[in-house]
Amino acid sequence: MTAYADRLDAARRLFEWLRATGGVDLPTDLADQLGAATRDTYQRFNVMAAVLPILEGRDWHRHAVQHPNPSVDECHARTLAAIAGFTSCPHLRDRTASPRPVYARMPLRRLDCERCTRTFRNPPPGEADRCDWCGKRGVIEFWPLVYTTGPMLVAGDACDDCHAGLVPEGASA
Repeated sequence: MTAYADRLDAARRLFEWLRATGGVDLPTDLADQLGAATRDTYQRFNVMAAVLPILEGRDWHRHAVQHPNPSVDECHARTLAAIAGFTSCPHLRDRTASPRPVYARMPLRRLDCERCTRTFRNPPPGEADRCDWCGKRGVIEFWPLVYTTGPMLVAGDACDDCHAGLVPEGASA
């Protein structure tokens, strides 16, 4: 089993446990701050979803993960498994800061705050055939995706298998 497959199994078990136990109750102030960060992220998502097809000329598939159902749990599990080994900017590692929007730049394997997204970075060389989620090599055709999950905006290219798990049934593309 690959490292991604192991992380995906663990993430699926986590979301099964969360569904079975009813989730985690957060303190009211933290829940309010996460709600505000989520709303900010969704506003940025709407702008990004409108601008990307114009700038890149590709058919970006976009959706917001909002409703609890098994396919959304799978999307969350795949996202968690993919970002588990990512580097994050120092602003996101600051445990004293309030929750803020997070940008998962999948090709770069980075989690960044809004400020750090302004730093221009290129994907690693020789990775044009790699799925941004599972890391599978030799992919010829990708599904460009942008979606939000809570306060995180995720953008990257997925292989067929990852796309099938990331896009909830009935989501608009």
